[in-house]
Amino acid sequence: MFVTVGGDDAGAGDGVWVFTIGSDGTLRRVGDTPTATGEVPLWPASDGRHVYVSNQDLSAQLFGFDVSRDGQLTPLAGSPFPARGQMSRYQSVAIQP
Repeated sequence: MFVTVGGDDAGAGDGVWVFTIGSDGTLRRVGDTPTATGEVPLWPASDGRHVYVSNQDLSAQLFGFDVSRDGQLTPLAGSPFPARGQMSRYQSVAIQP
């Protein structure tokens, strides 16, 4: 099982961080993917193979990633995608399989 976190509230840098969850519940950071500034929302797709991240700056972009079996993220072709509008973190996102 994997956990993903985005943002820079802790001063650790911008991006998405991937963790494994140990049998005792501890988290171990296994990877990170740099993205644009101030990511907050993460949307996993129902297929379990993709995750989408919007940013909170004014660029209004949506980043898409393939999720590998070990939890590593690889940008989708064409990513980031324009989200149209400003402050994309306040917009709804619909993901079609």
